[in-house]
Amino acid sequence: MLLWQSAQSQEAHFSYYQFTPVDVNPANAGAFHGSYRVSGIYSDNYGAITSRPYRNLDFNVDAPIIRGFRKQDWVGVGIGMLVLPILNGSGLHVNDDGTPAIGTTQVLTGFKGGLAYHLSLDKKQTRILTLGAQFASGKRSYQQLSYLDARVVPEKLSSKDGDIDQYNQQIQAQSQSKYPISKAYSDINIGVLFNSRQKKSDLKLGFVVKNVNKSSNSLFANNSKTGYKRELGLQAHGAYDMTINNKVNVIPGFFYYSYGNAWAFNVNTHAMYTLRPQDGLRVGAGLGLRNFRSIMTFFGAEYKSFKMGFNFDIDITSLAQETNGVGGFELCLGYIGTIYKKPKTKQVILCPRL
Repeated sequence: MLLWQSAQSQEAHFSYYQFTPVDVNPANAGAFHGSYRVSGIYSDNYGAITSRPYRNLDFNVDAPIIRGFRKQDWVGVGIGMLVLPILNGSGLHVNDDGTPAIGTTQVLTGFKGGLAYHLSLDKKQTRILTLGAQFASGKRSYQQLSYLDARVVPEKLSSKDGDIDQYNQQIQAQSQSKYPISKAYSDINIGVLFNSRQKKSDLKLGFVVKNVNKSSNSLFANNSKTGYKRELGLQAHGAYDMTINNKVNVIPGFFYYSYGNAWAFNVNTHAMYTLRPQDGLRVGAGLGLRNFRSIMTFFGAEYKSFKMGFNFDIDITSLAQETNGVGGFELCLGYIGTIYKKPKTKQVILCPRL
């Protein structure tokens, strides 16, 4: 599910990250067989212990658009949208007496758009090296903010949260009136992807550097020393799709990401079983582990051009006693469309005299 390592790490990551290709790596844009790809995830986290769980929505669209400088190369484009409620209607109750924390509004919304150049290392397109670049813009907004809404106890907040302190002081000076404050930001992400396609295997390895420009996300113009700057992010991912026989595929994979002091390592394996080859009907299941904190279970199905997925996380941390092990769930949907070119028929004039 969505990982939240600290109040500084305002990034969304999902257990079933295969349904967010543009977010995982900008080089994934156009890296598939088809004309266009649409995918999305809805996640709900910690709903078992609070009436204000994390609820997030992520949406991706990508497509190969034009041929590259050589006939075996191509260019892909990808866009993504994210709505991430951080501290408002989403969040854990942290009051000692169990009462709800005061209502606030902090929402991170984002848009990503990028291009990827797929360079084939051979004429048969069995080995492909891709470079992708992505521009991301978003908005971080508050109305009223309190430590009670921060999902962490005050003594765990570092001095880098200066914008939170200053905002609280400003609210007090303004007699607790609610004045919305927002801050736009823009990031640059760079990614590379290597893909080796063989007859019975498909290997993918990728690496990403996010927030290269380390843009400011502070809500105050005069707090350059203590203001929030988006951390430099690093991501690495890989998958190895193995054909065991004409019915079964096994796909081990991993996804590592870090932002400042926050990091996570997702290791998973999926197995797919073909029921009806003529319809492309496959069903599958998988298991994964993240940071020895969550056991991830996966269930999926494919039918023709559609892909569906469901993820359920089992919490194995100290919170397990409160959550009964329920970490959250994800609902995933994907579609790969194909646009066929209308064939051009050569007109032939028939002469009845012949």
